[in-house]
Amino acid sequence: MTERHDGPDFKIIGVTFESVRDALTSLFFEYEGMTEEEFDKCKEYVVPMKHNWENPLDGKGEKNDTWLQYWINDDDRLSADYNDCNFNVCHKVATIQVRFFGRRAEAWAKSLHHLTKRKSCDKIFAAICNAGAFQYVSPVTPVNVDYFGTGNTELAFSVVFRLEYDEMLDFSQGKSGGDRLMYISFPPGEVSR
Repeated sequence: MTERHDGPDFKIIGVTFESVRDALTSLFFEYEGMTEEEFDKCKEYVVPMKHNWENPLDGKGEKNDTWLQYWINDDDRLSADYNDCNFNVCHKVATIQVRFFGRRAEAWAKSLHHLTKRKSCDKIFAAICNAGAFQYVSPVTPVNVDYFGTGNTELAFSVVFRLEYDEMLDFSQGKSGGDRLMYISFPPGEVSR
């Protein structure tokens, strides 16, 4: 039996699909005194932008609620990486697209045009994504989203913004015990000349 290799095991500090989800949940749903269980429940209303991800509202009086999808359009490296203690660091910029659905979708989308001067935004992105938002935010773009064919569309409002951050990879957490990027994977079989 061949041993399975899943790849390197390390912690990523910065912009990831999970950290963006946590930041957006905090930005739009979190309130003072919120429990961890309530926060996790709210994360169900912040979902990756995938065609097979259904509307999280169950239709039991929730049709007037608002929810959102998000996607990391790109994650660009701006500097060479360097080592800092147990971290490997690289300065980066990520482009995030957020799409809002529901009764307050347009208002939520427009609120992102006020992203850069809200103190809570700076704190949330810094604490969760190790990032700061650029001043420019794209226009609010209304779109029809076809979930189950053209006869069943839902109006949504999309906005794109960018986050500048230092991505930090913590190699001390994984199986490698502090090794740097040294993972090499070989497919099964024989190598011949």
